[in-house]
Amino acid sequence: MGFIGFMQLEEYLRKLFGVRVDLVTKDALKPYIGKRILEEVVYVPEQECPAAIKNLVQPGVIKNQIRPGGTMTREYRDYINDIAESIDDAISFVEGMTYPEFQKDRKTINAVVRSLEIIGEASRHIPKSIKDKAPNIPWAEMTDMMNRIAHEYFGIDNKVVWDVVNEYLPKLKPEIAELIRQVVERVSES
Repeated sequence: MGFIGFMQLEEYLRKLFGVRVDLVTKDALKPYIGKRILEEVVYVPEQECPAAIKNLVQPGVIKNQIRPGGTMTREYRDYINDIAESIDDAISFVEGMTYPEFQKDRKTINAVVRSLEIIGEASRHIPKSIKDKAPNIPWAEMTDMMNRIAHEYFGIDNKVVWDVVNEYLPKLKPEIAELIRQVVERVSES
């Protein structure tokens, strides 16, 4: 199914159930919320599949059994993983580059800026109780970074972005890795 069909299916389900529907492919699910979602998935046999859906997807559609008006929020562990992945991405995007090369490469600049936005946005969703376990991580600064980048109407200073990726993120990376060891892995083992 293409993107337009995906959006049509989402709209159809929204009207059918009378609630907001956010469709996501199985491959796009983050590990922790994905596990919860897949535990609630119900197989819909072809004969029970509404005709409108049959036109958009292959038979054997799956649906989530969240009660009307209910919602499923992402797990904070997924957000921590988002931060770790985005740090790795941003650092790898500029690996081997000089600042003048970076400054001329709009694709790399945009990719790094997107990674920084994800880091900042994800940091907003970490519960205070988890942030308190990692006081060395500058949570407020991470969120401020995202706000500054996301709402920078007059432009983004590439030198600041470069410095963040080359100086700030390498120092943040082991702190996030330690948080993952302390919180994410311990919780997933229980």
